[in-house]
Amino acid sequence: MRVGAALGLSVEPERHFRITRIFPEGLLDPWRFSAPGPAARRAPGDAAAAVAAAKTLGEAPAGAVPGFGDLLDALAESYSPDDSAYTPYTALVLDALAAGVDPFSLARQADEFLDLGASRRASSSSDRAERQPFGARDHGAAVRCAALGLALKGADDRELVAAVDTWALFTHPEDDGRDGALAVAAAVAWLAAAEGPEAATPEQLLERLAEVVASDSMRSKLQLLQRGLAAAGQLPVVASPPPLRRSSSSSSTTSTSSSSSGGGGSALGGSGAADEGVRVVGSWREFWLSEEWGRMVQIHSSLTDRGFATLGTQAVAVALWALVTNWRRPEQAVIIAASLGGSSSTTAYLTGALAGALHGSGWIPERWWEALGDSEAGRAIRDGALEAGLKLEGLSSGGGGEDGAGADEAGGEAAEGEQQ
Repeated sequence: MRVGAALGLSVEPERHFRITRIFPEGLLDPWRFSAPGPAARRAPGDAAAAVAAAKTLGEAPAGAVPGFGDLLDALAESYSPDDSAYTPYTALVLDALAAGVDPFSLARQADEFLDLGASRRASSSSDRAERQPFGARDHGAAVRCAALGLALKGADDRELVAAVDTWALFTHPEDDGRDGALAVAAAVAWLAAAEGPEAATPEQLLERLAEVVASDSMRSKLQLLQRGLAAAGQLPVVASPPPLRRSSSSSSTTSTSSSSSGGGGSALGGSGAADEGVRVVGSWREFWLSEEWGRMVQIHSSLTDRGFATLGTQAVAVALWALVTNWRRPEQAVIIAASLGGSSSTTAYLTGALAGALHGSGWIPERWWEALGDSEAGRAIRDGALEAGLKLEGLSSGGGGEDGAGADEAGGEAAEGEQQ
């Protein structure tokens, strides 16, 4: 989800305890700040790569997954290192593809270059963002495959696995990378096929994913989520200020996104009736001090490595944790994912992709869309995400949102990947 990733990127790689101190009234909007030099104008490059992959889905024949060559061409053409910032492994992969390197040698060569072989991973991982274990186990394939779930909405398990392997294994052949991609694609497919949040439950989603995933790592995380959800239930509704209204001078692309989306938009991004029995807290400041937030942080710590969700299974598990505890409140789910910190651009993106598959995109505050237009590169990625969403609209018709809005969100918005 493009807007979710922008929200998370604005605080990455801060930890939850610093984010809640910096934003005691809630991380409601991307944090805008002035950075000197070229860095201020660099857009998240993984977003452009994910948008390129999503576009190939919309351009493929109905019911078909794009060919491997089409995917590689789209990824190579999206590479723009002068304008965008990429995570280390994604940069190596796209640079190699642009240079015509054999794609099936990418994982081995990049892993060797990054010096993150099996003997070094444990020691190289730490609480410093620049030392996270990027490589064939990271969340890059999960980011790429989120939109793929829309094209697989009616697929059986064999078709699902085959399509994900085509999109993921050439860069992420290891369990954490591949199974994270499989889990998020399966989740998006299941959510897009659901009749909205009233007709499906978070427990059913987790049960479905347990049937699909193969690795012990992903299975253990799903079991932890099931236990956590059974103990915690739904988070309180946090009373937030009403979203800012789009001014008359706002771009037509933002207007197009809003008008084509389904679902109900409210200050909390709610969809459908409010959760019965779920309490309301008066402010984010109150929520940060609650037992419920303490439980969210505790589970997050168990799912991640020192607060970072660099591995594919970790990032997807954190996104699922934010979604299943805010089942009818997509905006709040994305805010929670970003506020948990660490790899927040990725986890907020994945949370938004999942929420979009279930709710459509009508819940997205227009002020989030407007925040994406702060730079020329950012506007290009935003407009590309919208274009991809429109092309994918037919893939999610009959899904969680009205008028095919699930595609606009989980497809077009599933366009921002992990950022450094």
